[in-house]
Amino acid sequence: MNILLAIQACIGGRPLPITIPSNWGAVTSATPVNTATKTLTVPSGNPGNVRFNLTLFTGGTPRYVKNGGAAVGITDGDVVNFANGDTLLLRLAFGVSGDTATITATDVASGSVVGDAVLTVA
Repeated sequence: MNILLAIQACIGGRPLPITIPSNWGAVTSATPVNTATKTLTVPSGNPGNVRFNLTLFTGGTPRYVKNGGAAVGITDGDVVNFANGDTLLLRLAFGVSGDTATITATDVASGSVVGDAVLTVA
């Protein structure tokens, strides 16, 4: 049995979680408010599905950018598929001063939080 299978067996058969090198955290700027781009590690055996949840949302348009492509709107509960090495940037566009969105990205398979961002328009 390899080490990854042993770890999975210890955590109840769930796949290892999707991770990023560090959390996005809080960002305040003029619109659009962008996080840093993060590279996702999707372990073997994890299908790569990430759920986006909006836990505080006062205005603007929450979006994500996958692999430097076009920005795509996020609604609460949206699920997007990622592969190992894909990149992800979170954005709050078209907001006015004081608009805020808290976006939490959760690995559907493991239930672990990948990261979150609090985006505020200055």
